[in-house]
Amino acid sequence: MDSKLLTDNFPANLRVLVAEDNPTNLKVANLILRPFVSLFDSAVDGVEAVKKFKENKYDIIFMDVQMPLMDGYEATKCIRDYETENNLKPVKIVAMTANAMQDDIELCLNSGMDNYLSKPFKRDDMVRIIQSLNL
Repeated sequence: MDSKLLTDNFPANLRVLVAEDNPTNLKVANLILRPFVSLFDSAVDGVEAVKKFKENKYDIIFMDVQMPLMDGYEATKCIRDYETENNLKPVKIVAMTANAMQDDIELCLNSGMDNYLSKPFKRDDMVRIIQSLNL
């Protein structure tokens, strides 16, 4: 199915944060997402991702699992703890990882992430993930 048709079904005003320390992956995500989201924001490490999460409202966070200062697992834990402490509806968090073995996937899901996206990723991969989140 044409991914353009799939993006037509995305919620209006979709707000996305991409936490990614690799400039190439961040640029690819930006090129893929920017045309059909109302807000594209980025963070280069887990500390910045948590800070931006606390300052803004996002529908989805694409979270690299291996970043400097704070990895994606710890950042997800901080976000989930903050949501619990403040009685917030959980944001959808999607792991972005080159590690796509079953143990790696389970680690992502067990750390509080909602889904995972294998690197390298393409437009259709991101579209399918967003559709699967039922926003």
